Amino acid sequence: MVVWTSGKAARLLPIILILCWCLPEGVGANGFQLNIVDAQRIEDVYYLDAEVDYVLSADVREALFNGVPLEFELEAEVIRLRRWLWNETVLATSRRYLLRYRVLAKHYQVVDLSSGEKAYFKTLSRALQTLGQVKRWPIIQVDQLVHKELYQIKVRCRLDVDALPLPLQPTSLFSSAWKLASDWSVWRLNY
Repeated sequence: MVVWTSGKAARLLPIILILCWCLPEGVGANGFQLNIVDAQRIEDVYYLDAEVDYVLSADVREALFNGVPLEFELEAEVIRLRRWLWNETVLATSRRYLLRYRVLAKHYQVVDLSSGEKAYFKTLSRALQTLGQVKRWPIIQVDQLVHKELYQIKVRCRLDVDALPLPLQPTSLFSSAWKLASDWSVWRLNY
């Protein structure tokens, strides 16, 4: 047993305990991480390539395994940087994916909701790995940009809790296990 005799240390102990109690479960263990993000200009269109690591919490995995479909959203914004005025959002777009477990068939299904393209996987890890590979996503056409202006692209991904079945929505609003999202990844667009 540790006994602190210092007055400062004794006063810090309750603060440390409160901070530890307030932290959400499994900090750092669950969530989404954008690892590689790159925008390339091919002819007159900028395309986005991204690699996302999806780590699901135990509650989300359990719901998925019990047949609850999950919707993931990849969001991108193109912002014009201005010196004297507020920055201008030139374009905001998103891509949505559906992940579900087919209990009777015992496989995972990933659906690109914009194109309707479907893929099937035996394991959750393979489904999440494929879901995390974003290739040649057309973001913006060159004619939407003003020459010699500075632009940046912001990208993030998140679990859309509003798309969950109605009985799960109240739980997802108050549980940190369902708040899965990456930070915004920001970089300059070379135009």
